[in-house]
Amino acid sequence: MTGYGLTVFSGQKPERFPIRVVGVLPKHTSLMDIILVESDDPRLKHAGIVAGMSGSPIYIDGKLVGALSLGWAFAKDALGGVTPIEYMAADLSRPLRGRDYNHLASQTSVAERPLSPIAELHKRLPTTLGSLSTGTDALQPVAVPLLVSGLSEPTMAVLRDAMSPYGIQVTPGGGTGSVPVASAPRTFEPGGAIAVELVRGDVSMQSIGTVTAIDGNRVLAFGHPMLNAGETYFPVATAEITAFMPSLVSSFKFGHSLVPVGALIQDRSAGIIADTSLRAQTIPVTFAISPLGQPSRTLRTELISHKLLTPVLVGVVAVQAVNVIASDVAEVAVRVDSTLQVTGHPPLSQTDYLFSTDGYSGKMLSNSMGVRQLQEILSNPFGPVHIEKLDLKVELLFKSQVADLVSFALPSDELEPGTTVPIRVAIRPFGQPLSFLTIPVEVSRALAGQTVKIEVQAGSQVKPELAPPDNLTDFIDNLRKGFSAKSLVVTMTTGDEGVNLRGKIVPSLPASVLATLRPGANSRRGEVQKRIYRTPQDVDWVMQGKQELTVQIKELREDTRITTTR
Repeated sequence: MTGYGLTVFSGQKPERFPIRVVGVLPKHTSLMDIILVESDDPRLKHAGIVAGMSGSPIYIDGKLVGALSLGWAFAKDALGGVTPIEYMAADLSRPLRGRDYNHLASQTSVAERPLSPIAELHKRLPTTLGSLSTGTDALQPVAVPLLVSGLSEPTMAVLRDAMSPYGIQVTPGGGTGSVPVASAPRTFEPGGAIAVELVRGDVSMQSIGTVTAIDGNRVLAFGHPMLNAGETYFPVATAEITAFMPSLVSSFKFGHSLVPVGALIQDRSAGIIADTSLRAQTIPVTFAISPLGQPSRTLRTELISHKLLTPVLVGVVAVQAVNVIASDVAEVAVRVDSTLQVTGHPPLSQTDYLFSTDGYSGKMLSNSMGVRQLQEILSNPFGPVHIEKLDLKVELLFKSQVADLVSFALPSDELEPGTTVPIRVAIRPFGQPLSFLTIPVEVSRALAGQTVKIEVQAGSQVKPELAPPDNLTDFIDNLRKGFSAKSLVVTMTTGDEGVNLRGKIVPSLPASVLATLRPGANSRRGEVQKRIYRTPQDVDWVMQGKQELTVQIKELREDTRITTTR
């Protein structure tokens, strides 16, 4: 049987290419039959089946039979596989949960669990989203080109590493202008180009494929998954193809998106579906970096809202911001002010102080508290959230501002309760002799007669007291807690007990009250919490290190007890 396909070779309008059916491969991909076709179009004879042709509609006797979607790497002929349209159309009837109920954590969140760094996050992606085969001898989904603009080659390498498990081919492309071209199409047509936008703005990332069919507001495309992420909501836009790029490995189209006209709603094994009546939620993220003695530079972007991909993409853009603005390999002290705005909650404002001996890196910025809080909130187990924006302001000072905590000393090995004790702390600033400072710490009368462990530690290393959250507000409030890296924190830990109950810490309770709050016949019980006294002290250096010792607190004197009783 013979027929034709439609795809955009250059510009915006689809063009025909002839096809001949070679045969059918039963149950070849995800239990789907695949139609094998060949084309003798001169453009395809030279380039082969091209990344970006995914979704090109195939017609026989004037009827739509499916989408061109599969091919071989290193192929010498324009031979490819077609996903039958019946499989793609079946996903049109899938019920939708709705955008507010996607990407929520499936397990209970524990307030004390560490925040995952970006480097570890993208390593987990292959087990979370369905990965694609990349063997050269297998008929596999035609690569989806992720066309990227605004990234340098070192940053592109970071992005390729993150996206390689999904058959996404990262390649340079055009940007997404803030003002659409007047003649840009604002509707889709079969064979036309469709772009799924991950990042838009000064840095842009978009996957471009081909529209297969249109059913009212629904647009079918690709003929295979993008990330196999199921129901998800990413912006989709019309697109323009600049040219085909022939390659011995895998040829590809490159181009750029034009006008946002809808939202991706399904990413399934038989293809993707977009809805032109919807608009996807995006997160404005701004990076403002101020190197010492130079004017501030700002990168403005809009990113998809997704609990796994968004932090990765923020990290990649952070790497680029640093590479462009502050790539010096030198000792650098860094201040990062982040403001994360979540609808219905006060802004989360944090300040990070960082230090590096070999220059500022994008990894430092991507692991700042603002980015890590974004990741946690998107993954929260309590309910949908709307992230309004994330602003990151970075101030770079190319000088040493770090110090190690060496030791601390007390005036005695026994302390008087109800007094203020001067703790003498020895620190060693980078490249300088020992320096000393005094931290006044109040010894509570409640500690009388107890053995107390005293710790002096860099603020950024101190784990704040957190009760497991009982609702979204508790969860977000826990993210606000912590200490500055430019501080030392004195912690006194005792044998006194309180409880964690319904997202709150209730300290220093007698045994009878503890028993009441922890009933044996109810699983919703308070958890025992050791009493902790803390005294933070701001300093002029980014601190690192920890020291500790154990001391005895004297009993209250008799005259003090009488005075207290009266």
